[in-house]
Amino acid sequence: MKRISPVLTVRDIDATIAFYRDVLGFPEASAVRGPDGKPVHGMARRGAVALDFALAGDCPHCVPPWGNGVELYIEVEGDIDQYRDTVVRAGASVVTDLQTQFWGDRTFTIADPNGYHLTFYQTVRTVSMEEIQQALASS
Repeated sequence: MKRISPVLTVRDIDATIAFYRDVLGFPEASAVRGPDGKPVHGMARRGAVALDFALAGDCPHCVPPWGNGVELYIEVEGDIDQYRDTVVRAGASVVTDLQTQFWGDRTFTIADPNGYHLTFYQTVRTVSMEEIQQALASS
């Protein structure tokens, strides 16, 4: 295996692309349009992160709520605190604010317009499996 590119079912491809481009800073975000000009598929790319977007009607087994049970864990380049501030100023809805996790990652979670949760992280401390097990046992 070389790469994973999740396809997320969305309500509105153009609005989803705008969110990923304008709020989250994905520089490559575009739609494939049908003969009538309406979007039929969307995509957003930023570094090694690749997401695709499909309309609900194109996925017979996808039923609302689409974001239920799906969380994307995305590593941030640079300072995570600064990135969090940038996406909040741009309009992101924070689900869980910045915190340093016992496994060594600093994280925050937002919800996209379709209900998908995106947890952004930066590893701030290397933690052994033994330390993780100890932290879990003591909680």
